[in-house]
Amino acid sequence: MRYVLALFVVIFGLGAMAINPLPQPSLPIPENVNNDTNPANPILPTLLPVLTQVDRDDDPAEMLPCTEAPRDCSLRSAIQIANNDGSPTTITFADHYLISLNQPLPALSEDGTIIRAAAGQEIHVKGNDLPGAIFDITGANVTVDGLHIYGAGAGYANIMISGTAFAATIANNIIGDDDAPSGNCGQNNQAYAGIYINA
Repeated sequence: MRYVLALFVVIFGLGAMAINPLPQPSLPIPENVNNDTNPANPILPTLLPVLTQVDRDDDPAEMLPCTEAPRDCSLRSAIQIANNDGSPTTITFADHYLISLNQPLPALSEDGTIIRAAAGQEIHVKGNDLPGAIFDITGANVTVDGLHIYGAGAGYANIMISGTAFAATIANNIIGDDDAPSGNCGQNNQAYAGIYINA
């Protein structure tokens, strides 16, 4: 009988509250809750992804603008722009390319940078035994996808993940080989490692 009575009291109480709700105090609505003038709740800008397309296979030292004009975007320039534009950048390629480096590429330092070959596209990045990694990843959430990467110099890796880098994605690449027959590395086989992680 005690349990039945307790259940009745709960139901009755809820019914009474529904019929005669207690008045609720009105609270003032703060001004500028989501306004950037309120330092406690700033409106943060949305970073829009940037798409950059490499459209040449040489490696000029000068900085190219990477606009829609033909042959004005090298891989080196695309990485430099990605590192400085403040937004996640996806770097793609206009055609099949063998990119033979004249000097080490800039580190991939911008968070969210993606370098990706399209399905069926052949992109070779050849290091020519230069003193440095071909791709040195120091940013977070960087992706290198679908490339042939080989030819780092003695004591260096073809891909290095270093510094404060984390959550790097290395996918669908051929690393350390230029597609020579099995058992024959072909050329530029001085690299210390395929992928070296020091982060």
